[in-house]
Amino acid sequence: MTQGRVVYHLGRYVDLAGETRWLMQPSTATRRTSYGAELGYWVLPDLRLGGGYNWTGASEPSGNRIGGVRRGFYFTISSKLSNLFDLFGTSREGLQASGDADVQSTDKERKKEE
Repeated sequence: MTQGRVVYHLGRYVDLAGETRWLMQPSTATRRTSYGAELGYWVLPDLRLGGGYNWTGASEPSGNRIGGVRRGFYFTISSKLSNLFDLFGTSREGLQASGDADVQSTDKERKKEE
């Protein structure tokens, strides 16, 4: 599986994206390719609504198409779950660079010795 996505910000709330995916099953040599173009709007800093067009195709080793062609317009809702739900439970104040932590622990050890 290979996937690539390029995003261009048209403004603070609007972006344009292009995406491609390629999936292949080596044992059967079947493959699927997908291309899409999308226009998105950031409703909130962590919530995006988008709409686009999808070009998808699948084929067998002999080159025959599998199950027809699935192409068309779509609508999507995406979010940054870690920001919305604080999945890792770390407060922003608790985040610090690793170098800062070493300096602080050394300072605390010195104070204990005094």
